[in-house]
Amino acid sequence: MQITTTLNRIKRFEDCEPVVHALQARLGKHYSGDEPIPFSTILDICGLAYAILCCRAEPQHYKVWYYYAVDCLNTVRHLMGSRSYDVLDAARCDYLGLATKLPKGNLKNRAFGAAHSAYLTALCKRMGQVSDDELNKACAQELVAVGVLALTQNKIDVAVEAVIEVAEPEKLKAIIKHFRRVVDAGWVPLILQNDAD
Repeated sequence: MQITTTLNRIKRFEDCEPVVHALQARLGKHYSGDEPIPFSTILDICGLAYAILCCRAEPQHYKVWYYYAVDCLNTVRHLMGSRSYDVLDAARCDYLGLATKLPKGNLKNRAFGAAHSAYLTALCKRMGQVSDDELNKACAQELVAVGVLALTQNKIDVAVEAVIEVAEPEKLKAIIKHFRRVVDAGWVPLILQNDAD
């Protein structure tokens, strides 16, 4: 079941205005506001970041969007501290229907602690005499920690945008390919890890 939306649903979100203009320009003015538009079309015309923003227009697919974000964050695990890793692991276990050691009530606190710690580390690196590589890594770790925190707050677009920002080109291609698979199938296949390796 391919996941679709409509221009009228997307128009409800102010930050999706560039998507509406791009879709109207590409699809033509004759395109009805209530005519279904596949998310793969939005991806082709506007790119992944804008396609993810449009996911808010289809909240009935929240679990699909959430699990996709978990998969995306999983591709940048190497940039996570132990607290972010634990939160992502708990989300992954939930996704797979497995038990987790962390109580759900602790996930937001652990994610916030990880984001705060990563922010302070990046701040210290910015103020110190460090190499550009060291500073870039600290900033990437901060972005990923914020992405994990956003996941616990159901801000899927922020979580995926963090991954888009830090992903290496090959991993970025893999998460775009995975998004297309997700929206064309209507569910999240468990094959992203193989694509990104």
